[in-house]
Amino acid sequence: MIKKVTFVLSAIVLVLIQSSFVHEFDISRNSINILVIATILLAVLINWRVGIFFAIIAGLLADLYDPYGYGTITIALLVTVGVLYNLFRKLLARKTTSSIVISVAIGTFVYHLIIALITYVMYILGWNDIHILLSGNYFTFLVIQITTHSFIAFVLLIMINIIAKRLKATFFISDKV
Repeated sequence: MIKKVTFVLSAIVLVLIQSSFVHEFDISRNSINILVIATILLAVLINWRVGIFFAIIAGLLADLYDPYGYGTITIALLVTVGVLYNLFRKLLARKTTSSIVISVAIGTFVYHLIIALITYVMYILGWNDIHILLSGNYFTFLVIQITTHSFIAFVLLIMINIIAKRLKATFFISDKV
């Protein structure tokens, strides 16, 4: 129960950071999506059920600030976790740094593909006036975001490994008490 409350609170904090602080900086406005990175890393590192739970909570909260239709981000995050689950289960069985960074890159691509498909279908059906125009600028943005997300995931994994190595010595259990 405490873990679920922690994930809900962290989803709220990350949505608030994404919708308020990240968009204020010109350098990170289009290159960082904290929710995508967090959802993918939670799904790959901890558990797929945790990734799905976080995707639902963070997606529903992020849809409140989204210019697209309500549920677009939630569906995109859930599909991303599902694709990565199948991909990881069949191809990338070991949780190495490179496989996790590759998962973040693939997950970012899948997320944007789903967002583009949903908004385009909603635009064709007349439910929304906004759709993503697949042009050279969009593909440049996508490459920049995939690169940025992969780099952030790599740095986070290195930091986790360094912290884990230092804590291992602290929590070492010995017979000498």
